[in-house]
Amino acid sequence: MCKKNRGFTTVEAVSALGIWVMITMLLIPMVHQLSLQRGASEKEEEAYRILDEKISRYTLTGRFQPKETVLYRNTSYFIEWKEQGDDYEVCISIKKETVKGVASPFCGQKGFTLLNVLVSLMVYMFIAGTMASIFHLFLSPERNGADIHPREWTITAEQILKECRNSVDLRAGDDHQSLEMTNRQGAAVRYEKYQTVIRKRVNGKGHVPLLQHVKHMRFVIEDHLLILEATSLSGKSYRKSIPLYHM
Repeated sequence: MCKKNRGFTTVEAVSALGIWVMITMLLIPMVHQLSLQRGASEKEEEAYRILDEKISRYTLTGRFQPKETVLYRNTSYFIEWKEQGDDYEVCISIKKETVKGVASPFCGQKGFTLLNVLVSLMVYMFIAGTMASIFHLFLSPERNGADIHPREWTITAEQILKECRNSVDLRAGDDHQSLEMTNRQGAAVRYEKYQTVIRKRVNGKGHVPLLQHVKHMRFVIEDHLLILEATSLSGKSYRKSIPLYHM
């Protein structure tokens, strides 16, 4: 089944990316909340530690400040002693600081909701994916219907190269209009032009078309090279050189 899978379509890719973004956007507030809770827990532990230190100092020295502010790790802790009959009650609190930034002039704006952001992002990704396909369609070079298909030309050259490696005799016939060879099994293989196609025949039989839209075809053997020269119906020229090591 995997061999027939040609990959994901644009819609599938955009949908998968949208789901991934949605999950990420839902997880970000949770992670942020956990981070805030962890920070608050650490500050609470520091407050208990500072409070314990102040109570221990009062127990040893009998001195204390009714109101005191302790700054520790950029956090202000406010300590207050209150008299309760013959004893004292000590309380500690964390001062809240208001941080002003460059966005403070816009604090009155409500902004976008999470749903607004997700929908906008999915629409943007859909448009971007569609535009990429459209650009690819318009920017791809157009091929004339009377031209030789580049893939067919490549496959034909590879097929001839494979036959040449398996041959013991190779020659150009019909004034370089055909290519004839004898393979190791003793079969006579011939490549020739028939109407507007290049076909392959074995022992003078069969008709296996390899290349279409061919106007002229030449097979030239020189300097241990087999040179394929073709002209399409539209007049476009193609050339391929194949090394012949056994000749």
